[in-house]
Amino acid sequence: MTWTRITCADRDQLMASRDLVPVSSCTDLDAEFHSEPEMFIEWGDRSTEKSVLRDYRYPARRPHPDDPATPCPDRKPCEHYQHQEDN
Repeated sequence: MTWTRITCADRDQLMASRDLVPVSSCTDLDAEFHSEPEMFIEWGDRSTEKSVLRDYRYPARRPHPDDPATPCPDRKPCEHYQHQEDN
């Protein structure tokens, strides 16, 4: 099993072309389990739940200093990985 990094556009195309459901996730906005806030979702095919896609986001640790209701930009870019079968 190999995970290959893909672009956000490739991820969006994969989501639009497949019937995917979350099969695993971790939302750790308080950085209780990771050194920094992190969100992870692994998506699988609805009929088999076989893993197809992984999404990672890295939200900011603190709210916007001027307006707590306004989210700050993510602290680093999102990452997406597509499952590739090993031959």
